[in-house]
Order: sequence, then structure tokens, then C-alpha cells
Amino acid sequence: MLYEPPWGDRYLWDTWLLEVEEGFHLFHMQKVAGETDSIEIGHAFSPDLVQWTGLEPALTVREEGAWDSVRLRTGDVLKRGDRYFLFYGSAPDHVDRVGLASSRDLLHWERYEDNPIAVPDGRWYEHDHLTCPIGNVPWRDPCVRRDPRGDGWIM
Repeated sequence: MLYEPPWGDRYLWDTWLLEVEEGFHLFHMQKVAGETDSIEIGHAFSPDLVQWTGLEPALTVREEGAWDSVRLRTGDVLKRGDRYFLFYGSAPDHVDRVGLASSRDLLHWERYEDNPIAVPDGRWYEHDHLTCPIGNVPWRDPCVRRDPRGDGWIM
């Protein structure tokens, strides 16, 4: 697979794929020239993993003060029933969290109103960026799969 965003001011970072009947949807962290962090979840489609068409970003950062107003992170996408679910990260205060958006067509995404859906639990994870050696609590990159022992999902 070889893909580069078709816009000259966009840069591809971490990627994840969703295979559908017609081909493949590529989602990726997307940096915009002049920005410090990834401020979009980029999106492209290919019927064969060779020829790619760049699409509008699946998500962009939200207004200042929102939990996902900066640093959009790597995610995962899956289909359940007639809906697609996009899990993604953000870290406005140097503590990563996981959010959720859904779509019926993979082109128009709606953020879940009770985001973020997952945050680091201080009993088990680092949760204070001031005491973290790297200055950021890296609790991100969700990977969601069916639970092999039941009907649910695990992250």
C-alpha cells in the first residue's frame, strides 16, 4: 500500500484500515502544515490498495475547550449492524482519552455526545502528565475487537 494525501499541505501519520465489500477505507492521523499536532482524522478509499482517492477528513479538531480540541490520535473503525464506529484519541491536557463517532456511510461522522468514552484509571495507569517521564500520559491507540468468549467487544 502506498498513499499520500492529495493536498500539498497534509501529511500522513499513523494509519488503520477497514475492508468493505467495495474495497478499503484508510483512516489516518493527518497533520496540516504549520500545525504542531495532528488536527484531522484523514480518510481515503481504494478498491485495490493501489489506486487511492483522498476523501474529506472523517473528523477535525473541535472548538477550544472541547475534550477533542487538539491532538487527534490513532484509532480504529468497525461495523456493527448498519453503522460504522470510529474510535479515536485526543489529549487536550496531555492526558490521552478515547472518543467515539458513528456513521452510516463512512463519509459523514457524528461524535458521541458523552465523549470521551474511556479515560485512564489512576488505579491502574499513569494519569498525571506532570509526573509522567515523557510529559504526556500515552493512553491511546484503541484497538476494538469482538470478544472471542461472548457477544461483546473488547478494547
